[in-house]
Amino acid sequence: MKRTWLMALLLLAMLKYSAVAAFSVQANFSGKLIEPPLCQINGEKPIMVEFGSVVISQINGDSYRKPVSWTLTCSNNPDKSMRVQISGTGSAFNSALLATSQRDLAIQILSGKNGENALALNNWLPFTFPALPVIQVVPVKKNAAVLTSGDFSAFAALVVEYQ
Repeated sequence: MKRTWLMALLLLAMLKYSAVAAFSVQANFSGKLIEPPLCQINGEKPIMVEFGSVVISQINGDSYRKPVSWTLTCSNNPDKSMRVQISGTGSAFNSALLATSQRDLAIQILSGKNGENALALNNWLPFTFPALPVIQVVPVKKNAAVLTSGDFSAFAALVVEYQ
């Protein structure tokens, strides 16, 4: 019995001295709230790209390439980090391409000084304001597609975001 009491006292003593010590320090968080820049894309006018008459047999992803001419003006000196995207509905045969009114015809978006980079629809392209990225578009058709003569159109939004 004495031994049981001694063991119990020894266990209590061990628990008392094996307790974990807790420490704390104050954490402060701060920041600065700012208004986003007031910017205007293309003077709030629609961006129009006219392909004109496109010969079906010459649609190859390079012929009929056109620039997307756009402007961006900002009033309150924005941080220079921005990004742009062409936002729209993807084609049924390739969701990275902008759908047109002709099922097997789509618009590919290109970026880079010479249009050397494909820019997937709804993907962001970072840029440093005031230098605007070069954006081009070109009609492309589904492989082995048989297109019919007629008008075509496509609609998208050019979106700029302040980072």
